[in-house]
Parts: sequence; C-alpha cells; structure tokens
Amino acid sequence: MQVLHIITGLSDGGAEAVLYRLCQFDNENNHVVISLQNEDKYGPLLKDLGIDVYTLDFLNGKVRMLGLVKLFYLIKKIKPDVIQTWMYHADFIGGVVGRIAGIKNIVWGLHHTTLVKEKSKRSTILIAKINAFLSNFVPKKSFTVLQSPKKSKNQLALKKPKALLYPMDMILQASLKIVLWAQPLEMN
Repeated sequence: MQVLHIITGLSDGGAEAVLYRLCQFDNENNHVVISLQNEDKYGPLLKDLGIDVYTLDFLNGKVRMLGLVKLFYLIKKIKPDVIQTWMYHADFIGGVVGRIAGIKNIVWGLHHTTLVKEKSKRSTILIAKINAFLSNFVPKKSFTVLQSPKKSKNQLALKKPKALLYPMDMILQASLKIVLWAQPLEMN
C-alpha cells in the first residue's frame, strides 16, 4: 500500500517521532512524507530509512500558492492509496488538497488536542474550528491522541462516527503494530 503522510513539520516533537517510528518499523507498506515546512530533525532521518521526503517550505505560518500547487502535483505523482495527515494545519491543507486531487482515503491525525486561547495560536484555533466543520466531508476517519482521559472541546467537535480516540501509550505502541492507521483504513 502506498501511504502518503502530510505533516506540518519535521522538528523534534511527539507526532514527528511517532511518524518516524511508523516508517521505521512498517516494512509492509511504502511510505512517502511531505512536510509543509522543511526537513528539520526528522527529514534526514527518514531519508536514511529510504523514505522519500518532500518539503513545501511554508515557513513562519505563510502558505504559498506555489506550494499548494506543488502539493497537488506531488499527490497526483505519488498516487497514494491513503493520505494520513498529522496535526491541524496538515489536516486542513493536506485534506483539502488531497480531496481536490481525487484521493478518497484520507485519515486525519490530531496530536495536540488541548486548545487554550491563552496558550494556543489564534490561527491554530481557527484551523481547528474549520477542521471540525470539514470533518463531515474531508476525512474518511480521524484519530485523536489523548494525553489525558479528559475530552477536549475539539474532540467533541469532530464528526463522531469518524473520530477514533487513542490513549498516548497506544499510539506509541502503534508504531510497531500500525494500529495508528490500520484500524481507520477498514473503510467500507
């Protein structure tokens, strides 16, 4: 299976580490990664695994039209069986462009579930609200990584039949068993 991962960035973070381990230990599928930003820490590490890594260089929160066109053509070239997006901005951009490119199997991954007005960027809160609406149309499934058993407002905003909730320790184990997206891919 051709799996295209679209992630906001490849810096030193939790979602990035899980993506790396997923690519490292899954030998049954072909993985390709597109970073909305740059290669940062995990780009070279993924390349060392033989993973194709592309960047769109959306730096400082600036989305460029040329980068969106590049993403569209990369999706058409890669012809993924599934697009798995990682984090709010990639869910939005990768999900919408993936749909426009004709991909139906799109899985969103939410790895930062607590949005607090005083601590979160306004743009992230806005994207999360837009994604809550788009969750009715764009992804086939979405999964949320729970860092605590309390549900955040964003988790409740996702279309319920599509939203799968996972505790953090299960996501970390999923890098070995591919539970991360194998279950959401059981699509009818």
